[in-house]
Amino acid sequence: MTQEPLYKVRPIRDLKDMLEQSVKLFGDRNAFLIKAPDQSYKGIKYSEFKSDVVAFGTALTDLGLKNEFIAVIGENRYEWCVTYLAVVNGTGVIVPLDKELPPAEIENLLIRSEAKAIVFSGKYENIMRRLHTTLSSVKYYINMDASEDEQYYLSYSRLVQKGKELIASGVRTFLDATVDPEAMNMLLLLRAPQILQKVSCFPIRTSAPI
Repeated sequence: MTQEPLYKVRPIRDLKDMLEQSVKLFGDRNAFLIKAPDQSYKGIKYSEFKSDVVAFGTALTDLGLKNEFIAVIGENRYEWCVTYLAVVNGTGVIVPLDKELPPAEIENLLIRSEAKAIVFSGKYENIMRRLHTTLSSVKYYINMDASEDEQYYLSYSRLVQKGKELIASGVRTFLDATVDPEAMNMLLLLRAPQILQKVSCFPIRTSAPI
């Protein structure tokens, strides 16, 4: 006797495919609820989420970050999710950093990963300003909470807007990017006993349910 599965699971090739399928199935539904300063909640639809991912990925590619390592650090928040998918879905290799790391370890991991950019929440601004004076390998510092660009800092929101403008003008570099499910797309650096960090590399296939 053949046993029927308890739940029907749709096949997912990679995270880009996951996002596209989710938009087709749930496009007008809320994927996120964001808490506003007045304590109210704003819904962000799946279609809007994909739009931001594509726009940010387009902007990162336009900065010359194709196939580069890009770090991200911050609280559990919407911009972190956009950054993660914008990198792995056609830009480069994501390097997620533990938000509890002290500044010295953040610096060490940025050096070891050879990250060319880091996307961070506003609470890390002072740390990033100090690191900029000693780190020559990181080319772009992208602040999730900045409203304007400032010297070596870039505003996340302005990059998303720039990405949307580039797409409207016909730029499809990110949109048409192919994702190799076997290629490394995440570099995970973990604390391990008796050594400074343990390095784990993952292809996109291991991040998506098949």
